[in-house]
Amino acid sequence: MPRPLNSDERAVLLAQADRAEVVAAWAPGSVSVDLTVPDAVPDGELNGVFPRRAWVADVGEILAWVSWGALSGLEYAW
Repeated sequence: MPRPLNSDERAVLLAQADRAEVVAAWAPGSVSVDLTVPDAVPDGELNGVFPRRAWVADVGEILAWVSWGALSGLEYAW
């Protein structure tokens, strides 16, 4: 059952987003990217697609991917 992030989860993901770096595009010209987060930033407990969605003005959505509690990708899906 989906639920809002608690304050600890929100703090971890915001800290990661602040320090995340793009390491690769998914394909030439793609706006979907792989991310890395420095080891000094705390990990969360999620794995897979982050359970929130952000709808975009055009067709599609933005998905945030998490691997072993760290942000690992942003996908523009349409």
